[in-house]
Amino acid sequence: MKFPGRSLRFAAAALAALFTVSCASTGSASGPETAHPEKRLKVALYLDSGSSGNGVYHWIRLISHAPQLELHGVNGTDVRAGKLAGMDVLVMPGGKSPRQYKSLREEGARKVHEFVRSGGAYIGTCAGMACTLDDPERLKLLPFNRKPRSGGAKAVLTVEFSEAGAKVLDIAPGRYRVRYSGGPIPIPGKEIDGGSGETLAVYRNTVSYVNKPEGNFFGEAAMIFGQLGKGKVIAAGFHPEYWESTYPIVAGCFYAVTGVKPVFAFPRTDSRPIRVGYWASGFPDARRIEIMLALDRCPEADLRIVSSHQADLGELRHLDALVVAGDPAGVGKKTLRGKYLQEQLTAFMERGGAVFVSESCAGSVPAHRNKIELPEGADFVAPVLKRFAR
Repeated sequence: MKFPGRSLRFAAAALAALFTVSCASTGSASGPETAHPEKRLKVALYLDSGSSGNGVYHWIRLISHAPQLELHGVNGTDVRAGKLAGMDVLVMPGGKSPRQYKSLREEGARKVHEFVRSGGAYIGTCAGMACTLDDPERLKLLPFNRKPRSGGAKAVLTVEFSEAGAKVLDIAPGRYRVRYSGGPIPIPGKEIDGGSGETLAVYRNTVSYVNKPEGNFFGEAAMIFGQLGKGKVIAAGFHPEYWESTYPIVAGCFYAVTGVKPVFAFPRTDSRPIRVGYWASGFPDARRIEIMLALDRCPEADLRIVSSHQADLGELRHLDALVVAGDPAGVGKKTLRGKYLQEQLTAFMERGGAVFVSESCAGSVPAHRNKIELPEGADFVAPVLKRFAR
């Protein structure tokens, strides 16, 4: 596989990941049937100029760990050579859509059209959504245009799926927190021959650059879906591939365009360190800093600094333990008492996570068998290591 010169270092790393044999165990998803490993969907991930950012690595990791999927890296040359003909799905990741189109060239864009019209599926995120729009130097896969001067700064946003939209993805309807990185805002455009389109989800908050109110897009389309000939297209202006909390949306995208809902299975090994979160809200006095540094120096622990913001993003799902040290100013205790965070803490402990909390903050953590109270001057490292000794 050849790559443009400026993408060579990235391509080398991505290429190594592409052919890593996944040891993910097969699983079953409730609802739709999943494909057997011997009937895996062949997924072409577009790796060429314009495809950039962490999202590409997230896509590689997710597809590699789904027994129902088989990962293939393709570039513009591959597409122009007709290699999509043997694929089931084309995934266009985030980056810069003009560069993606330029690396495809008109011939490659035509090949993508042929692929979808003949029954292939297309999934796009951020720039991959922009590629679907009916604008100059885009693929024109769906009857949507880009809203002029739309977009905004990187942020955490809320998207809301309608009942009908959620049904397309086979996910629960309602609101999801998502990672946004300046993706396009689609608006209805002219009809495409043999095509149709609809909005599945809208933004329920907004973001914009300073002094640029055109970035406000409350209520605008966040995910669009449609048919082109015999194939189906789905595209998100955000990045569902980044966080575990939005992996169901990724699985739902595959389901929407193929009828197969993959299971992303990440095997656990005894060699990994203990994942310890350190509650950062509150006054950083000398004692709290000392505790944090002691945990950070511990070779058996992988320390994560956690605030209410990270907790809202699902950080607790990635932890084994959460340490809540003393908080003389009471700021951290007040934050911990929020209803939503209380629910997250309870769910965390129900999953087997342990909360190690000093006496001064103990009243702010819900009662549970996995709540461990320690004296104010206690050593937090030893109890954590003892609890998760292997």
